[in-house]
Amino acid sequence: MIKVGLIPCQNGLGHISRSVDLADKLSVKYKIFFLTNLNKLNKFKLKKSIKKINFISQFDLKKKKYNQFWYKKIEQKIKRLNLDVLISDNLPEIVFLKNKSMIISNFFWHEIFNIKNEKLNKTLNLINKKKVKIFRNRIFKNRKNFSNIGFIGNMVNKYPKYKKGLLISFGSEDQINSSISNDLKKIIYDKNRKITIFLDPNYFKPKYKRLNVKLATYNQSMYNKIKYAIIKPGFGSLNDCLKNQIIIFCYSNKVYNKEFIINSNAMKKNNLGYQTKNILASYKFIEKNKYLKPKKINKNMWNGEKKIIEYIDKLKLNKITIMGK
Repeated sequence: MIKVGLIPCQNGLGHISRSVDLADKLSVKYKIFFLTNLNKLNKFKLKKSIKKINFISQFDLKKKKYNQFWYKKIEQKIKRLNLDVLISDNLPEIVFLKNKSMIISNFFWHEIFNIKNEKLNKTLNLINKKKVKIFRNRIFKNRKNFSNIGFIGNMVNKYPKYKKGLLISFGSEDQINSSISNDLKKIIYDKNRKITIFLDPNYFKPKYKRLNVKLATYNQSMYNKIKYAIIKPGFGSLNDCLKNQIIIFCYSNKVYNKEFIINSNAMKKNNLGYQTKNILASYKFIEKNKYLKPKKINKNMWNGEKKIIEYIDKLKLNKITIMGK
């Protein structure tokens, strides 16, 4: 059986979440090894057949520090596992590991943080030299010369009648923002509010429970109750909301990096959600328009794993050597 290693970026949970979905799909056909921070990975459910291996990359993206030599910390583990294929989520330096590989990435951190150095040039040159395939989501891609794929998996088919809740969330690693806190208090203490709020853990307080506010758990049980979402438009959050046919308000704030602006604009361009810079105004809009319906989503936006599986099979059948000799 082909042995596939998944190595997602560990910033937040979005990249890990996408790789979890991919691991689930690939595990039907291949032996999967998941290499990442297990403290984060254990927040997700994985099949028992998937081998989990702890790897802490020590990126500090809050300070805009991206370690371009992360792969050196895991090089020996990869060698011992004798993997056939490596798949990285948003980590282009995977090309320095001597394995057949591919990259899943809507952007590179070098683009977001304007990193330009010799190491980046070597990375891009090696990607071209080895003809490493880069898969980018067809909605959030910002360049044309990549292989476009849909989201991994499918939308949730059932749309429960009791979906009436509002998710308000800004990312697992964000610092508390005083402006957001003030708007949230106005929403939470609104005496006329009837809608249940599922609130970001960073802003949740136990005393809010008596005010029809619940802690956001980000599991399927929660998404089954969510009709609206005001969120920072990270890929993972958008993926979960689109999968569950949730009406999305992309909160774009100037303190967020370029990735979220690109995602927010892509959502608007493809008529998949609303853009907002005002949480309170979005909440009032929802209260006044309680019969809003989810945006129509083309079925072709899904099953992105099919192209990846086809490519893995091609690598094996044609014995293509992409990484090293």
